[in-house]
Amino acid sequence: MEKLSILIIIWTICTYSAECKPLTQSVSFPIPTTFLTPTPRRMQCPHKRSTNYKRIFLNDDQMQELYLELLGSMDQGMFAKTLTDAEANFHHILLPSSSNKTKHWRRKNHTKKSDFINDLKIYQSWYNSMVKDLTVSNDTIENADAPLYHDFKDELEDILAKIDITKNQLKQELGLIHDIDELTAFRLSNTKRIKRGTNTIGAIRSRTEYCHNRGRPTGTNYLHLCTTCAVTTQFPEDIFPRYTNEIKCDPTDCKCFQATKTIVHGKCQPIIKNVIMLRRNPGGCRMTIKNGQEVFTDDFEMYQQPLHVGCECVLNKNSLYAPLVPKH
Repeated sequence: MEKLSILIIIWTICTYSAECKPLTQSVSFPIPTTFLTPTPRRMQCPHKRSTNYKRIFLNDDQMQELYLELLGSMDQGMFAKTLTDAEANFHHILLPSSSNKTKHWRRKNHTKKSDFINDLKIYQSWYNSMVKDLTVSNDTIENADAPLYHDFKDELEDILAKIDITKNQLKQELGLIHDIDELTAFRLSNTKRIKRGTNTIGAIRSRTEYCHNRGRPTGTNYLHLCTTCAVTTQFPEDIFPRYTNEIKCDPTDCKCFQATKTIVHGKCQPIIKNVIMLRRNPGGCRMTIKNGQEVFTDDFEMYQQPLHVGCECVLNKNSLYAPLVPKH
């Protein structure tokens, strides 16, 4: 009985003592953690005039924390929370060659898209300057009737011979990271142009950085049938990650296997891959207790988002070449 009385006295002192109060108060923790621990209650967002109503909107860093808690990791070479992160970390995934050697090198080095764009700008600026200088000096190069500013690889060998320099020497002189042969397979797009609306479901705008033209060699004695482009896609604020790194078909050059100007046997269509992203549940909130007060945050759910990861040429089933396609 005496022990029980002592316990009651200690409980009473701790209940009303300032020194014990911190033991009974709610523990403060980062907002993203409240989605998982403790388990919040999913509900419709209360009216803004409601009493004790506190709404917290998650910023980019908190959204990334939530994404990592739910999915475990985020490939920064493919996904980004801001445009700055996308420009700094996105990988150069549009490969001109399908050889195993090239793929192995890419997996080990993860070339950044920004580095490749910088190399492409330097190289194409040098090439156009050389063509202009040779034209002004009345010096001629072979295939002079060819569209130099659109297909510059054919004339590169002649230019290098005239200035007496090798491709490796040119690479070092220009301070390039990538080989000259790889750079000649691409063309720059207008990187400042941002296209509103995109064929990626749910996206709001996209930016095409550079393209690999059809007819270019794959590196294994084959030719690419479609023009493919490296694209950065932006999603609205209710979707996370906000930016994705994609490979799309060139919308201005969707024909393939074209026999004549009027007869086209195929078309270029995108290769789609579904990835898990986060999407805000409209009108939905998650409520938890923080420091003794009800706190509401937006309710995000995981969903399957289709992304463009490549481009392929498909043959018209009525084409005269259709019987040549083996059926299994």
